[in-house]
Amino acid sequence: MGTGTFTNGEPRVRQIFPPEGVDLECLINGIERDLLVRALERSGGVKKEAARLLKLNARSLAIAWISTISSLRTGRAPIGGG
Repeated sequence: MGTGTFTNGEPRVRQIFPPEGVDLECLINGIERDLLVRALERSGGVKKEAARLLKLNARSLAIAWISTISSLRTGRAPIGGG
């Protein structure tokens, strides 16, 4: 199983933690963005269904999506760090 694969609710990381460390904020933002896109793809663009797949309410999904899109446009981390 690779990065992002969950077993018993625990994420598994493919690479060993490097000696120089990781940019955790960047890593988490990338995972969030990927999951948002996948949920919207799987739901056929139906935001309420995408929110259900991510176990979020529709408002939380909208906030996460707006923050993610904004960060892509500005090159900055999403509001609130994620």
